[in-house]
This record gives sequence, structure tokens and C-alpha cells, in this order.
Amino acid sequence: MSKFLLLAFRNVFRNRRRTIMTLLMVGGGVTGLLLAGGYFAFMTRGLREDTIRNGLGHMQIFTADHFRRDEVHVLDTGIDNWRQIAATVSTGGHVRGVAPRIEFYGMVSNGAKSPGDNEKNTLWVLGDYHNFRPAFTNEIYLLDPKYAAFASYLKTRAVYKCPSDRISFVQNQRKPVLQVRSYSLNCYLGTSPSIANRISPQYRALKRTADFVGSPANAFLFQDVNPQNLCTPAFIVLMPGIAADSFFHYPATQHNRAGVLSFADGHTETHRWRDSRTFKTAPLGQKVPHNAASPRNGDLAWIQEHTASVK
Repeated sequence: MSKFLLLAFRNVFRNRRRTIMTLLMVGGGVTGLLLAGGYFAFMTRGLREDTIRNGLGHMQIFTADHFRRDEVHVLDTGIDNWRQIAATVSTGGHVRGVAPRIEFYGMVSNGAKSPGDNEKNTLWVLGDYHNFRPAFTNEIYLLDPKYAAFASYLKTRAVYKCPSDRISFVQNQRKPVLQVRSYSLNCYLGTSPSIANRISPQYRALKRTADFVGSPANAFLFQDVNPQNLCTPAFIVLMPGIAADSFFHYPATQHNRAGVLSFADGHTETHRWRDSRTFKTAPLGQKVPHNAASPRNGDLAWIQEHTASVK
């Protein structure tokens, strides 16, 4: 055995360059594993502590409905006999304290829409159909309070543009110009005279937050639009009764076959589209046409369901 150990030891110095390279590779691998292990351990510990501290406790108790459905009103899924449960939990030998907790979020409003006081086609930003090209390319219609409802709060054009929207442009003096906006507002949560004929009288077009019927969590507010189908500041949805199953505006699909929506209660979500007819493109520099028939399209039905409620 000692003879083999001696041979192995001599081989270490026989080719010093190879030995150094081997040691560096082994050392680098071990260092990488240690760093990665430490990083993941730190992340796991951070998530655990964040859940404990922000959730106020190592053990958190909810009703089963809390995980099954959204609340329409505060405490819809709350615990009625929380005092009894708190007293029972407090008897545990390792329990240091019990803290009842109410968590909710919402919007503070005077009941009216945010003002836009310039043109007839101002919803949340100024715009029109494809005949008013400055609204597609000029950031003044996003950042000037005369034209944009959020201009006093949002000071940069970047928030209006999806980072994945790299292909959209309109022809301006035969030169491609990137569009400055990627999002549109639910046409039933903000209307203007230019889109009034797209609104079905069978559905509620809300002008005030107090007009909501049902949960605001089910009504989309803003939606990421197919870059080649973008036009008005409103995301126009042709509801049943006003037209056959058709897309006026197509949702964005470039997020791994999904689009991003915000809802009237303040939450956002990514929705994955299923029907192949929802995925539309056009040659570079051209637009995806509106009023495209798509009968029995499940994606269109989902959008309609989250647009407005029947009167």
C-alpha cells in the first residue's frame, strides 16, 4: 500500500501544470457548490422568515374558503369564532402569543373616474383609432397632464411600454417609429364618444367605482395589447349581443403564450391563452385587422366574462 501511495505522491509533481489545473478546477467547483448552497439556504431562510414575520406567526390559521375563492367584501372568508380558537391555541406549551389579523386592500376614490380634460377621445391617455398617429409615437400624450390622467404621478414613458414589445411601430414619413404605449383600458370601465357605438346596452358601462356590481376582482382594468393590433386607449371587447364572436382588439401573447392584465381591485395576473386563433401577427409595419370573427373561442369568452356584467 505504501508503495502505491508513494507512486501517487510522485505523480503529483511529475506534471505540475496538470496538477495545478486539476486543483484549480476542483477548488473552483467546490467553491461554486458552497456559494450556491449558501445562496439557496439564504433564500430559503429569507422566505421562511418573511412568511413568519409578515404573516405574524409560525402557525397561521385560515378558513377553507380563504383558499377557494376571492372575497367580495372584507371578512367574507374570515373566522367567526376567532376568540375561541385563539384561547385554544394559547394553551399550547410553546405558544408565546396569538395575534388576530385582518388583511385587505382597496382603492380610495371620490367615486368618479380620473379626469382627462382635453379631447373627446381622452380616456386615461389621449388617443384615437389609426387616423391620429401622434398618439402612437409622441410621449407628450402620456406625460402631459392636459392629455393623460396619470401624468401627475407617472413621470416616465417607460411605464406605458411593455419591455417585450419590440416589434410595434407605425410608418412616419416612411421611417419606422416605435409606439410609446402597449396597454389599453377596459372599454366598459371608461368610455368616450368615439367608442360609444362599441358598447352593448345589455352590459354595464361603469362611470364610477360605486357602480360596481359583484367583485372588482373579476373585472379587468388594463390589458397588454397585441402590439400590431393596438389603436385606441380603450381595449374594445365586442360583447355578446352587439356582434358575433369577434375580436376587435387582440390580447398580447408574447409572454410565453400569455398576456398580463390588471384588475379593478388592484391585483394583476398573467393569463395563458389557449386557442390558436388568438395568436395573430402581420407583416412588419402592418396592423392585425379588427373585427375578426372567432366563433366559440374560449379565450374571447374569458375576456368577455372579465369585461362587464349584464344589467
